[in-house]
Amino acid sequence: MSKTKLVILGGSYAGVKAAKTFHKTFKKDDANVEITLIDKRHFHTLMTELHEVAGHRTEPDSIKIDLKKIFAGRNVNVVVDEIKDFDLENRKLTSDKHTYEYDYLILATGNEPNYFGIEGAKENAHTLWSYEDAMNLREHVENMFIKASTEPDEAERKKLLTFAVCGGGFTGVEMVGELGEAKVHLAKKYNVDPKEVTIYNIEAMSRILNMLESDKQVEKVEKRYKKLGIQLLKDSPIVKIDPEEFTLKDGTVIPTYTLVWTAGIKNTEETAKIGLDLGRCDRIEANEYMQAVKDGKPLQRVFLAGDCACYINKEGKPMP
Repeated sequence: MSKTKLVILGGSYAGVKAAKTFHKTFKKDDANVEITLIDKRHFHTLMTELHEVAGHRTEPDSIKIDLKKIFAGRNVNVVVDEIKDFDLENRKLTSDKHTYEYDYLILATGNEPNYFGIEGAKENAHTLWSYEDAMNLREHVENMFIKASTEPDEAERKKLLTFAVCGGGFTGVEMVGELGEAKVHLAKKYNVDPKEVTIYNIEAMSRILNMLESDKQVEKVEKRYKKLGIQLLKDSPIVKIDPEEFTLKDGTVIPTYTLVWTAGIKNTEETAKIGLDLGRCDRIEANEYMQAVKDGKPLQRVFLAGDCACYINKEGKPMP
């Protein structure tokens, strides 16, 4: 008797949770069920702590957890590979080297930054959506202080020491807060006057943290900004990003080498192209059983988990 093959694509929060749940559900049926988790990295990233690494609060290894360690002793096969082709009709996933057959597929492929068509954003902004992003930003910020410490030209030094975070959601607020904290020890480390450091949080709407109902919570954050010397620019959409400056809708140009883009996310380009019905931000439409939808009909053997899914509730609103 052949085993029922459950394949989970994606090793972030939703994928890891799904694999743990399946192991618990089917651990007494190991002979009949085979669980495989596929991810292009060998580790799970603590996404909610990326800003701490980027801002020099914690060491990089603290946000990496080896997937094989997570599933040690569990009936879950961890495979490090990058899927390039989806044959949903014949239930096959293909990489450059291997083909994986499945009876049931769970797509937990996450999201990627959404640049909303802003000129130069993808090419010139830093992002904070992966371990590699956090490491690149961490190194870049420190390099700005290193260069500023020996830069005699005042205008160039100001550009080096100007840091901006676009987006007033949780990620943007956390990241700009980390920069506000990091400037103290980085300035001391490289003999830079902290008063020369300028930090902006740029928000297109009239309020940061729109997901919070409490104005008092938002006010508390804004008070913290003032204490850290962070300048909050609301109602200030960015319309263009160049390598050494960015431009606001009102025409204001801010010279800087560091703009961190946290303004939104969307479904990954690869997953959005596999032929399933798409909803808000190119996320895959899901029915009430979290089955993927194709041509208006649910696929019986393909399910969605996490940020790649778009489920509309009975009130017509998308679930987070």
